[in-house]
Amino acid sequence: MRRLFSYTLFLSVVLASATACTKEEAAPPAEPFFSVNQDGKAWEPATTTTYKSGNAFYLVSNKAAEANQRQELYLGFTVTNLRKPSVRLFSTVWTHYAAGKTVRDQYVNTDDLSASSLQITRLDTVQKVIEGRFDATIQRSTVYSQQKERMQLTEGSFRVSYRDTLLPAYTNGR
Repeated sequence: MRRLFSYTLFLSVVLASATACTKEEAAPPAEPFFSVNQDGKAWEPATTTTYKSGNAFYLVSNKAAEANQRQELYLGFTVTNLRKPSVRLFSTVWTHYAAGKTVRDQYVNTDDLSASSLQITRLDTVQKVIEGRFDATIQRSTVYSQQKERMQLTEGSFRVSYRDTLLPAYTNGR
């Protein structure tokens, strides 16, 4: 009886340790994305790149336009508290480029600061991933028109990886 108890105890310990050492599969990282509606139409980016310098983030999304042209949407913002992300959006710019870097048209921030909003929903400084939602109203640059036409950017959301850089990697004269 004593021997049976010893064998049972031994097998229980072996089984418990064998199951305790099984490796669980880690969930794969969520796929990056960038989406926004531009005047009610879905923006379908070809590439989205994000840089971080200090507490400033620069998100640049490009998409193809007509032959040999491209459109670019730029968001610049600062995260003032990394533990509980509070954000200040400082630049929203939409630019239409002709061949090369010749600017064909551009919309920029309005004077009304309440016309744009940005909320950071997740900031992972270890994996270098930032997620958020945004809406913005921007107006045509006075260089291209005196009419003050506006563009609505609605239902914007993103999950992107960023890379640290010492200096703003993307400023485009801003």
